[in-house]
Amino acid sequence: MGRIGTPAVIVMVIATLLSVTVAWRTLLTASTSASASEGARRAEEEVEEQEDELGRLIATLTAPAGPEETDRSEIRDPLVEYVPPKPVVRKTKTSSKPRPPSLKVMAVVLDSDPRAIVESKGVRTTVRLGDETAAGRVVRIETDGVTVGRDDGEKKYPYPPD
Repeated sequence: MGRIGTPAVIVMVIATLLSVTVAWRTLLTASTSASASEGARRAEEEVEEQEDELGRLIATLTAPAGPEETDRSEIRDPLVEYVPPKPVVRKTKTSSKPRPPSLKVMAVVLDSDPRAIVESKGVRTTVRLGDETAAGRVVRIETDGVTVGRDDGEKKYPYPPD
């Protein structure tokens, strides 16, 4: 059995009042009127008028007030168990190769044994040609930076750092 809303209750109350009024008037008219047929005719006219009025009232009460009244698609029934929507999983593309750690060239010393002071993850180290760093093997030390070689190629870290 469905729920009865407020407009439906109001319509039922009005219909009951109208039917009681019609019955009361019919009884009074029939008992006081000399002719029962005249009273019945008047009662029928009143019933028709009240039916018309009742139809207008019902149409007024059941007419939607606006878009907020008619769109109930987002309203959840509180008596039905809530099932949250499934989370959306988004896949992102990741590189299969790990990125080499970044180096900062802090100083360059060019003499017969070139050296450089590099910083990686906050740790400073002195390197020479051929030394292994977290970013790869030191290939060249030049006035403008340090070049490090890896399996996938070489990368030059500038001096002074950006």
